[in-house]
Amino acid sequence: MRISIDPGLGVRGDGKGTAEHPPQFDYSLFVAKRIYDLLQKETDLVPSLTRWQSESKNWRERLAAVKSHQAQMCLCLNIDSWLTCDCSSFTSYVSVMAPGDTRRLQALLHNDVACRLRLEYGVIDGGKRNDTEHRDFGLPLLEYSSCCAVCLEAIFVYSNGSTILDSDAFQDSLARIIANGIINHRNFFHHHE
Repeated sequence: MRISIDPGLGVRGDGKGTAEHPPQFDYSLFVAKRIYDLLQKETDLVPSLTRWQSESKNWRERLAAVKSHQAQMCLCLNIDSWLTCDCSSFTSYVSVMAPGDTRRLQALLHNDVACRLRLEYGVIDGGKRNDTEHRDFGLPLLEYSSCCAVCLEAIFVYSNGSTILDSDAFQDSLARIIANGIINHRNFFHHHE
């Protein structure tokens, strides 16, 4: 089974930060590469990334990468830290038009990842949602992808000039938690080959 891991848009602008965002680092890409390595080493799944460098790619370019990989699943990641959030949270999204299999995959991954993040790091479960409920008013990769597509979003508190995402050990742990969610449900993936 082929899985495309989409680390999102990339760092926008000059990366220096705004009133809401701290100076940006490409946390989604850092974690996506770790998930890629874990899946490649520990499973017979065939992972790919929609982008390999810290560069900005629009959703159409990333969707083309998913299609060229002939992926049966697209895992979108949105991992960031915000100055304006009071607590760290985890939320998953699928297209409002998603079929039952995609929603089942969302539930399996969400429950595994949310539980581990809550137990190990006190992260609040933001729930399973549709793309139309996203603060940016939709996630086009979920809407236009022809394969099973789920977005996992983890937003962490940024305070006193740092975030837990700055830690390589935490990035490794987050990647392991997400990869384990995929590995734990490999029968689901093989059913869709």
